[in-house]
Amino acid sequence: MNRYTYLLASAMLTLFLSSTVLGSVAAEGGSAKTTDLDITVSGIKGDKGSIIIAVYDNKKDWLGDNAVSREVVAVKGNIKDGAIKAVFALPPGEYAITLFHDVDGDGELKMGRFIPTPKEPMGLSNNDKTFGAPKYKNAKFQISSEKMAMNIELFDF
Repeated sequence: MNRYTYLLASAMLTLFLSSTVLGSVAAEGGSAKTTDLDITVSGIKGDKGSIIIAVYDNKKDWLGDNAVSREVVAVKGNIKDGAIKAVFALPPGEYAITLFHDVDGDGELKMGRFIPTPKEPMGLSNNDKTFGAPKYKNAKFQISSEKMAMNIELFDF
């Protein structure tokens, strides 16, 4: 190995070790602690389809494609006493949850043709059942650093 190759290899090794150490320090210091949010979805009728759960952290993204977390839980095999459970690991902050029982398995909340109301059972955090489009302000809640449990009951319009 000539001197140039040796210096280049030493520099690359030093750069690699530095970025690895700095990266792990940044990951340890920069990552937010998460808290478990245990959700129980109750009021499930039947064992077909799945429960689609979306967690939002701001009004702007509410009911859109930019949920901070989304989970699909098959009903069959996971239902017990008319309920299923899901766990989300979230950093402390403000959140709102919307979910629905996708009975027909198409991945979308079926809406009425003439009156745009949900035709599949749905639920919101805080069990808000206000008539009309779900509002973020009615469904929002705070997660602190303590583990949290929430029951969301499905309802039909």
